[in-house]
Amino acid sequence: MMFLVAVLLGLALPATAASMPEVDRFVEERMKGHLVPGLALVVIKDGEVVHRRGFGELDESRPVIIGSLSKAITATAVLQLVDGGKVELDAPMQRYLGETRFADPAAAAITVRQLLNQSSGLPTEAARGAGRDATLAEHVDALREVRLVAVPGERHIYSSPNYQILGRIVELVSGQPFGRFVETRIFSPLGMTASGVDAAAVPRLAPGHNLWWGFSGPSPYRFERGRLPTASIITTADDLSRFALSHLGVGPQLLTPESLALAHRGAAQAEGFSYAMGWREGTTGGVPSLWHGGALPSYRGAVVLLPKSRSAVLVLTNSSSLFADHTREIAAGIVTLIEGRPLPPGFRPLRTTYAILAVLCVGAVALQLRSLLRAARREGKAPKRSAVVFFDFVLPIAVVLLLPRLTKVSYRAMWEGAPDVVTTAAVLLLLGLCTGLLRLRRTG
Repeated sequence: MMFLVAVLLGLALPATAASMPEVDRFVEERMKGHLVPGLALVVIKDGEVVHRRGFGELDESRPVIIGSLSKAITATAVLQLVDGGKVELDAPMQRYLGETRFADPAAAAITVRQLLNQSSGLPTEAARGAGRDATLAEHVDALREVRLVAVPGERHIYSSPNYQILGRIVELVSGQPFGRFVETRIFSPLGMTASGVDAAAVPRLAPGHNLWWGFSGPSPYRFERGRLPTASIITTADDLSRFALSHLGVGPQLLTPESLALAHRGAAQAEGFSYAMGWREGTTGGVPSLWHGGALPSYRGAVVLLPKSRSAVLVLTNSSSLFADHTREIAAGIVTLIEGRPLPPGFRPLRTTYAILAVLCVGAVALQLRSLLRAARREGKAPKRSAVVFFDFVLPIAVVLLLPRLTKVSYRAMWEGAPDVVTTAAVLLLLGLCTGLLRLRRTG
């Protein structure tokens, strides 16, 4: 039976892309400007897929890791349990978490609804389980000592740990691993046959890329199964379009009409949007929409739903950058094109940003090399020992040690997100220490 459903759903997608030359030209222009190696696109109009195409390294049937787009799938899984009478939205999360207890007494008041609406008060940056192989249970257990930064329900704070906790609730209530629940209750009914929850088991997973001084290169990011509810679900543009169609009310329905409406209703006000449940309610290109993005160090995506016209735009890429959300920009541009609106102004290509970055990196290394050569040749006035010790050793080492605490970004996240900048910084540090040793030697 499930095979028949998958076949019928497959037939619902056109075998070849409809002609949308204006959209294709726009995508190709933006890809070139943003240095994107591969992009998969699906456009839905009036409840039907009208355009699907791959550009560069990607095609619409090649899997990628979708980052925070996973949250819409997690919210759907939780609402399925709500529809089944196994979870109550306004019950405290503690009811479903078993032995997990939080040190902050205010955490006891957090409800399932507040987790879904990202209004629990959990901080954006919170503890994680140790290492890439940490399980979902270990990630949630690492939150025991977290301190809330707002009263539960008071305001929207985007915090991925909300959805880690929700994923753990799905596991404990359903009695099966989160990934297995998603496979059986979401992927299978929708015929999402190319999707998965384990990178090692997904054929043709597209390799992710980082930008190294403006050149597409390998990524140090590695798949983390323990973060499935927030960032690690694997799917294709074709499969994700089936999920989008279901949320537009077309095809197999995963939720009751009441839960579907609830998933789309913004409840936690933020700047420019209201967070619903795995979706942001607001506008895209001036059009009322539901949308969400997904960003990992080497993958990025955006999905925009236009419920009034039962339309959607899905954009997935196999590269990412800290300097711009290119998929949100591209998706917004396509929305304006299919809605007959003018493109928003202000295109700032990443190509320019990375050209400036490359010049700055080369300039900084050149200056440090010059200092090293001057120190080797004993040029200039002999420095004071105390100044050498402080400026060439104590200060740079202190900066390196304190940087993760000051920025709230781990060394691993820095390396995964901007390997070119980290590499440049490491070279500068090494050259600086060598220069300091030569200067120190000169002081006797």
